[in-house]
Amino acid sequence: MRIVALLSWYAERAATLASCIDGIAAVGADHIVAVDGPYEGFPDTTPRSSPDQYEILHISAEAHGLPLTL
Repeated sequence: MRIVALLSWYAERAATLASCIDGIAAVGADHIVAVDGPYEGFPDTTPRSSPDQYEILHISAEAHGLPLTL
């Protein structure tokens, strides 16, 4: 059985994202699908998070040997 984890996020702190990836790895997930973007109605938002957040997700997933789909 494969475990695919879904991470829905928007404009999070880097430490929070890294901690999420650590937790996903700890439960034995085989793959991560990360979806970025604000929910409808968020005030004063951009359509996506900063590039730094994408980078921390890549670095953290790679550190655990987890494939990541953004």
